[in-house]
Amino acid sequence: MPDYVLLSTFDREGISQIIASELKRVINDTQCILFIASDPNGHEKTDKYAELLFRLFQESGIAFEKYSVLDSRKPDCGYVNAVENAPCIFLCGGTTLAQHDFLMQNDLANPIKNHKGVVIGMSAGAINMAFHSVIANPAHPPVRTFEGLGLVNITVIPHFNMVDIQYLSKEIFPLTVNKTIYGLCDDAIIAVYDSEIRHAGTVYKISKGCIKLLTENDCIYARRN
Repeated sequence: MPDYVLLSTFDREGISQIIASELKRVINDTQCILFIASDPNGHEKTDKYAELLFRLFQESGIAFEKYSVLDSRKPDCGYVNAVENAPCIFLCGGTTLAQHDFLMQNDLANPIKNHKGVVIGMSAGAINMAFHSVIANPAHPPVRTFEGLGLVNITVIPHFNMVDIQYLSKEIFPLTVNKTIYGLCDDAIIAVYDSEIRHAGTVYKISKGCIKLLTENDCIYARRN
């Protein structure tokens, strides 16, 4: 069973010390990292993004030897092999539903669930990791809910901020009557290990119409796949 990491973003100037220290706890095998595109047909953007992420990992002290990209350029028969042979999988940020559709249409949900290494989701990738996923961006309404990959029962809203409380009250709070949503600010990370769940940076817990800033001592409880 893999370890899971949910992120909002990296700064283009580097990975913050808080996030890097948590990543170093979970990433042990740096032989290769596989970047799974959010837009399987956006090849130029994917390549640019993968190169940047690889460099940021290197500069943070997580020195992967190489990286590869999984998108529509790889023959269909190579998708599962790519997932199974990569010690670290990175579900990239970008177009959430395009990535979800690509993974589901190519039967990659179960290979990712059964992966033995580390699965990292950033932004769109983190959204897609949940059992019950939410796309919530006040700049691009409406809120969308859908069944995610079912890797871990942690529903997140990346790039979270508290600026628009009216949006939260109207669109987000009603979703939390029967489930919990975590707002991940851009400095935040949630890491799911075999025996514990750790969080660092600014994370909000939204449950039963209430919102709370998590402290270091607050626990996150979540069921795995």
